[in-house]
Amino acid sequence: MGFERGTIPGGRYARRRIKGWSGNEPQIPTWFQELEMECANNGLALDPERPGIEFYRSMRDMIIMVPIK
Repeated sequence: MGFERGTIPGGRYARRRIKGWSGNEPQIPTWFQELEMECANNGLALDPERPGIEFYRSMRDMIIMVPIK
């Protein structure tokens, strides 16, 4: 299908399950910011060398993940 192929770096990730994401796509950056802020408030350092990840389980459920050190 022409998709780019890559490898996600291993390590620790904080994650949050988002229910009902479909139709709320503009909200995705805000959900990432909220998760990053929650990590910072709990003393977890983010790892800027690794990417944030969106895992679409279904049209209802998505898991967002931010890398932590």
